[in-house]
Amino acid sequence: MSEATPVWVVLPAAGAGRRMRAAEPKQYLRLIDTKTVMQCTLERLLGLGLERLIVAVAPGDTRAASVLELLEPEQKERVEILATGGNERADTVLNTLQALDGRAADEDLVLVHDLARPCLCRSDLDAVVTTAVASRFGAILGIPVSDTLKRCVPLARRDTELPITETVPRALLWRAMTPQVIRYAALRESLEQAERKWITDEASALEQSGKEVLMVAGRSDNIKITQPEDLALAAFLYRQQLENGLAFASEQRSS
Repeated sequence: MSEATPVWVVLPAAGAGRRMRAAEPKQYLRLIDTKTVMQCTLERLLGLGLERLIVAVAPGDTRAASVLELLEPEQKERVEILATGGNERADTVLNTLQALDGRAADEDLVLVHDLARPCLCRSDLDAVVTTAVASRFGAILGIPVSDTLKRCVPLARRDTELPITETVPRALLWRAMTPQVIRYAALRESLEQAERKWITDEASALEQSGKEVLMVAGRSDNIKITQPEDLALAAFLYRQQLENGLAFASEQRSS
């Protein structure tokens, strides 16, 4: 991790996670033992040596503060909760960047990571941050698409059993993941100028403004918890990574 370039970690946590079909937002679901997804992700990022973690919650959300109390005292000092949640992910990130006005410098890096990705490994973090530091605007993690892709005709009142219209070439297609690590001023300006309802990740805001973002190949086990069946898989991978030593700061980043 470059100590010359400050890194601010923004964790959007204002969504409802409707695709999980759960009674509560997915960040508060139990992942392993008594620990929630949020606690596991925070502990993973802190264990990887990251500082300046900002959890961006919806106004009125008090549960994040309760999760924070479960962390070690030294860890709690490195996490801040801000009620900067908006209607969409892009609104939440922009509100958080605006709240950092006067604290973050233009060339600082903003590392945006999904709270529902608790399985980030040291090698992926090192790779994407190193690339972002050396780039003009930033870099993101992703993996090449390996499945055959089909385009289907959208039908009213039905989202399954759709007619296929074509097979989409996949040679140049990648699945975008997080972290997405982008210069503070570039990300803020791009989000302020973008049509935010069409922005599904931070890189797409920069793409709209003509700024180049680099893709860094990541690990396939950096999964995002989206569907109910993802929870058990993430728990398995999380434990496995702990056992294999993939979840801790290297000697160079240890304090």
